[in-house]
Amino acid sequence: MKKSIFLIGFVLFLVIALTATTTWAFFTNTKSETLEMTTAKVLVGSTTGFPLQFFNLVPGVWTDFKQTTVNNASTIPIDLYFGLKHVSGNCDLIHPDVLTVDVQWWDGSSWQGIYYGGAEPLFASWHKVAEDMPAGHTWTYRTRVLLDVNVNNSYQDCWLSNTLFIHAVQWTGGSAPSTAPWQYIP
Repeated sequence: MKKSIFLIGFVLFLVIALTATTTWAFFTNTKSETLEMTTAKVLVGSTTGFPLQFFNLVPGVWTDFKQTTVNNASTIPIDLYFGLKHVSGNCDLIHPDVLTVDVQWWDGSSWQGIYYGGAEPLFASWHKVAEDMPAGHTWTYRTRVLLDVNVNNSYQDCWLSNTLFIHAVQWTGGSAPSTAPWQYIP
C-alpha cells in the first residue's frame, strides 16, 4: 500500500508538474531588421555659365546680362551665399563708385533683384542669393555690370580676375563664413 500511495503521489506530482510547465510556457519570436543612419550632405552641384566674363566695358553703358545656374546637389534644402576674392589685375575696378553690379534670380515667372550696388561690398561681405533652395533644384541667375560714366582715362585697358565663391549652408540655422570673402580660404 505504501508503494501504491507513493506511485499515486509520484504520478500526481508528474501531472501537476507537466500541467504547470505547459501552462507557464509561451511562444516567442524575434526578428532582426536593419537600422541605417546617414548625415545630410550639403553640396553645391553643377554650375553653368562660368567663368563669368565681361569684356570691353564702356563708361556709362550696361553690359549684356550673363546667365549662370547653380544646382543644389545636397540631400537637404540650403541657403546660398556668394562673395568675391581678388586674384590678379592691373587696376582697381572694385574701388567705390567705379563699378555697379546687378544680380537677379529667376523665380519661375520673373526676374527678381537680389543684389544691386557697388562691387566693393561683394569682397567685404557674403551676400545671400538663395534661401531654402530645395534639394536637387537648379536656380538661374543673371548678372550685368556698369562702369561709372565719370571714370577717367586711367581705367582704359584695365583688367582683373576674381574668384567667385558660392557657399552653401544648411538652411536651418547655417550662415555664411565669418571671414570676409576677400580673405576667405576654402
